[in-house]
Amino acid sequence: MATLKYRPDVDGLRAIAVLPVVFFHVDLIPFMEGGYVGVDVFFVISGFLITAILHREMGEKRFSIVRFYERRVRRLWPALVVVVAFSVAFAYWLLLPSLLKDFGQSLVAVTVFGSNILFFLEAGYFDGPAELKPLLHTWSLAVEEQFYLFFPPMLWAIHRWALRWLKPIIVVSLLLSLGACVLIVGSHQSAAFYLLPFRAWEMLLGSILSVGLLPAFRSRGLASASGLVGLGMILVSVATFTKETVFPGWSALLPCVGTLMVIHAGLTPATWGAKLLGLAPLVFIGKISYSLYLWHWPFIVFGRLLTPEGELDAMSGSLVVVASIAVAAVSWRWVEAPFRSKDGFSRKQMFIGAAVVSALWMGAGVALHVTGGAAGRLSDEEMRLAVAAEDFFPEAERCGEWAGPDGVAEGFCLIGDPEVEAPSYFLWGDSHAGILVHGADAAATEAGRAGLYSNRAGCPPLRGVQKDESVADTAEDEACTETNARVLRVIEEVDAIETVILIGRWAYYSEGRGVGTNEGDTVALWPIDGERGARPQREVFEEALEGTVEHLLGLGKRVYVLRPIPEIPEYDATALANAMIRDAESGREIALQRAQVPRAEVDARQASFDRAAAALEGREGLGFLDPRGFFCDAETCWAIRDGQPLYYDNNHVTTSTSRELAPVFEPAFE
Repeated sequence: MATLKYRPDVDGLRAIAVLPVVFFHVDLIPFMEGGYVGVDVFFVISGFLITAILHREMGEKRFSIVRFYERRVRRLWPALVVVVAFSVAFAYWLLLPSLLKDFGQSLVAVTVFGSNILFFLEAGYFDGPAELKPLLHTWSLAVEEQFYLFFPPMLWAIHRWALRWLKPIIVVSLLLSLGACVLIVGSHQSAAFYLLPFRAWEMLLGSILSVGLLPAFRSRGLASASGLVGLGMILVSVATFTKETVFPGWSALLPCVGTLMVIHAGLTPATWGAKLLGLAPLVFIGKISYSLYLWHWPFIVFGRLLTPEGELDAMSGSLVVVASIAVAAVSWRWVEAPFRSKDGFSRKQMFIGAAVVSALWMGAGVALHVTGGAAGRLSDEEMRLAVAAEDFFPEAERCGEWAGPDGVAEGFCLIGDPEVEAPSYFLWGDSHAGILVHGADAAATEAGRAGLYSNRAGCPPLRGVQKDESVADTAEDEACTETNARVLRVIEEVDAIETVILIGRWAYYSEGRGVGTNEGDTVALWPIDGERGARPQREVFEEALEGTVEHLLGLGKRVYVLRPIPEIPEYDATALANAMIRDAESGREIALQRAQVPRAEVDARQASFDRAAAALEGREGLGFLDPRGFFCDAETCWAIRDGQPLYYDNNHVTTSTSRELAPVFEPAFE
């Protein structure tokens, strides 16, 4: 086996990579919002070390693809097997059926190192909370293993037939991957984040050192300065990047090039940076960094599920960090180390063991998926909340079936009476329209009316505004503006459309942020022909709502605006079901507290909408539909009534509740 001279500074650099990731995830230390760049540091280190081994073996004509993958199995699988076993046990105890079903899918994905693809496909507005996915962090392992599925054969082919082109090929490959990442990150950030083609450049950056593209510094002082600057670049990334940073892309160059500089500087003996990174505490953390990375995230997920508030405070977060380091040390000593040696386990035993474990994981994952997340584990009361957490289907069955004149309505969805050919109304809105469509559909079908509908999450059904939402990328924000323009074109050009129904989470757009469980979500609105932030958002919203209604009335349409669904700030069916699973009695008390809110608070939150509505009231052809009586009396609004959950989260009702709201929509179809 080809070996490399041991470099303590590389282990120290691993510590610099893993600690920010851990502290970022527990959110304990200020100036760690960019801690996620630690994964990028790992990618560069991995590219350097693995390529160095491969390049040396191939140069000495001793490369074996079987031996290479044996090393990968010995390096990755033992600790991963223990962590996954732990995660399966706790997931079966604590996760709701829908989340356990998703966990089953991730279990299968981990087995084939496809986690990054699964989590990319799951990424979306109503994707399950990331903090409740115990195996989410395995996406980075998947990226690496996919890289090492393709890279060794490519490197071998270059050694065999084009060795003199080795360095140019690696550099060109790096630039192509980086260029693709930069081009796509603004419009499809999830793809750039999760998928190999847009991440390969980070490992190739480490590779260029291994093939001698950058010779070692001759000056120790210059090497020391370069290494310290590189270390500073990593730390600046950790301290200044945030969740809002467009990442990866150009911004990823800062930590990745910094890592390259640190490793490069270490090629020169006794540099200042190498001495600093070679300190015993950092080297120790570096040695256990793989186990620490594996253990810390399940500890955080299950720690959250075991706390009454569903969040880690300073004390519980600190305990998670300490426990993660302690267990990682044990894992490194008693799980990782024994399996790396051939003295204890032969190649055949390792491959057979990996195959058996893979089969078990695949079987368990499929079983959890097929059984719907083992729903029989829960009590009736827990199941009602669990069902509410799954009872959210913002979909229409008939989309694209009616193109309209000259294809103007192509792609929009038909709802209402399936026996009626021409749509006579348009239901236009955001995710609230997406779920409330079920009630509108039932009312329209009863009245013998057919219509079209459009819903785009986080997109206000307003004319003449654009938005920037924290939970959406640039492409999604731009698609909102484009969709609204298309909706207006359909309404303007299809004479058969007599009625327009507007549905939105109005307070979100007027106030610019969520409330309670999603108060961190923000949305900015400003006129398409204006400047962002030039005017107060409430003013922009009220004028946009009034302008939209007046425009539609001016087209001769009847307009109905659905008054807001009351927001129940601290309610979340998933979190409350989890509370009951932990402790039925205390969970029941928590549910009762969080499932209600004073009516006065609801009215205060909706004040901006109410002002705009009051200014419009009395216009001929305009009507308001009011669902609040279904959820509120004069004093209180409820998310659970007579033991039956009505909401999915703090502002979206369940599909079942939507159908019960059909009478609210009846006036629009009379």
